[in-house]
Amino acid sequence: MKEGWHWLQYQKSRRILSQDKIHQEWADVWINFSTIDGMRSGKYEVKPEISGSVMCCLLCGVALSQN
Repeated sequence: MKEGWHWLQYQKSRRILSQDKIHQEWADVWINFSTIDGMRSGKYEVKPEISGSVMCCLLCGVALSQN
């Protein structure tokens, strides 16, 4: 992250500029951010895209069967 871990505490808002409405695999987004005291602020234009999937476990600590 360019802004470091402090980014997690920043105030953020977003605006969707365009998106893939057919396959829902990407969007063009503006992210505006500022520190709570207003001393640092800015805007990023990002394009999040789906690139794969992650297997998750519904029951933490329970072994998954290997079928």
